[in-house]
Amino acid sequence: MRRLVLLVALTVLVAAASAAYAQEEADSTAPPEADAPAEGPSLVARQQPTEACDPSVSRLRYLEVRGAGFDGWALQRLTSSLVDVDGTALMSWGSVWVSPDGRLTLEVNLCADPFSGRDALAPGTYALLVSPRDGEPIASTSLEIAPLPEAPEDASGGA
Repeated sequence: MRRLVLLVALTVLVAAASAAYAQEEADSTAPPEADAPAEGPSLVARQQPTEACDPSVSRLRYLEVRGAGFDGWALQRLTSSLVDVDGTALMSWGSVWVSPDGRLTLEVNLCADPFSGRDALAPGTYALLVSPRDGEPIASTSLEIAPLPEAPEDASGGA
């Protein structure tokens, strides 16, 4: 009886692990977007446009940007920067890992960064650039930061 219970428990564990692995494998092989170009590096920021960071909340918020088609740079590290409309660099990543299948992921902090002394990103349009070290950008995408929604006015008419 113990063997039967143990066998059932092991079967359930293996099935659960296989299902999780299959889902993870499916997520990692899915293209960033169906309409992304099939060849060459591309970047896609999901959740576009995203709202600006609420300064009254102390947590950090990130916008995930995924890249595909970086096969020529597989197992290497690239650099990246976020620039405003004037081309001024606001953030940079000195080491962006490219997976064996030519994919990468960047997370852009929308909120103020106390470690670097950077303010929260203001509403507007930004460009995210990915480059080889000391080279020209090989991929870019735009990021739209929307203003926070206005708080509804108090309908009670005050005190």
